[in-house]
Amino acid sequence: GYPAPVHPHGEFTPATKKERGMKKAARLIPSGIRIWHWSHAVAILLLMVSGMQIRFTEYISIFPFGFAVKLHRTLGWVLLADFVLWMIYIIATRSLGRYLPRWGELRQSGPAQLTYYLLGIFRGDSNPFTLSPENPLNPLQKIIYGLIMGVCVPLQILTGIILWKGTQSQRIIDVVETLKTTDAIHVSLFFLLTAFLIGHLYLGTTGKTPAADFRAMFTGDEPLGKDESL
Repeated sequence: GYPAPVHPHGEFTPATKKERGMKKAARLIPSGIRIWHWSHAVAILLLMVSGMQIRFTEYISIFPFGFAVKLHRTLGWVLLADFVLWMIYIIATRSLGRYLPRWGELRQSGPAQLTYYLLGIFRGDSNPFTLSPENPLNPLQKIIYGLIMGVCVPLQILTGIILWKGTQSQRIIDVVETLKTTDAIHVSLFFLLTAFLIGHLYLGTTGKTPAADFRAMFTGDEPLGKDESL
């Protein structure tokens, strides 16, 4: 949620009882990633809610405005700390490769995976990707999660810090031309991340049962084989 805001759920499309009985479960999601995933998810959701109130204060009034601003700033720092801890974990466990698709992998299985997401999933086709402990993400997942965690989240944090610092960050603001431009980037990333979150939640319901893949993000156990979604 990934992007979740983002980690792979390993969702699965419906299978027969015989197929389900043949699948073996494996601990594919380490406890550290699961803790990070849910803390990240809570921070992102509250940042979205408080951010929407700050941006559209005339239409949304969930918290007192001053509290919404303080909550948004505090959660921004929480998100930064969460991101740094995730990076340390990924580097320490040498897991960075799971977010970096190889060219051969993209060329060989990327088109089939894209066809599955655009058409096959709605026709009940089998997922062309085979889930395993050694390869828990398909090539398109690696691209999406890599862009979210490697580009969108860091840029969202950076623009948030610039907006928070205001005139104190004048040198940085000069680089991106104006504070208005920074604000536009920050808000655009908000809408992009919101769209990703909606898609992420939807695909999380396409497993054996609507709750199966969300449960996996608590237990860490995933059935091996095909039928894995985004």
